[in-house]
Amino acid sequence: MFLTHVLRWLPAPWSGQHVPTRLAKAMAPRQASTADDHALAAGQSTLLRLARGTVLHLRGGEISVEDAPALWADHCWPQPMRLRAGETWIVPRTGWWRIDGRPSWDGVGRFSLRR
Repeated sequence: MFLTHVLRWLPAPWSGQHVPTRLAKAMAPRQASTADDHALAAGQSTLLRLARGTVLHLRGGEISVEDAPALWADHCWPQPMRLRAGETWIVPRTGWWRIDGRPSWDGVGRFSLRR
């Protein structure tokens, strides 16, 4: 009797134990998300290796995406592209991309990457 009472309150189910729905949901393995979520405040920067065809969706804020600097007239010029909330960009080629958070009324630049 005492052993049954103790086993009933254990977090792991044992054979013959009724598992409440709340506990069953907590113990269920979580599905891996296909999205990779990021957030950058104004002035923050990250360097990501992105594969060709990856979709970057900006959910809020403002960011700039910069490729490796391009040579033009014997000078190296970065070519940043600014994205605002709600915009989507598809990575044109595999490589390293620098993503910078920009000041905006929406605050933090939140974006997700999907392959």
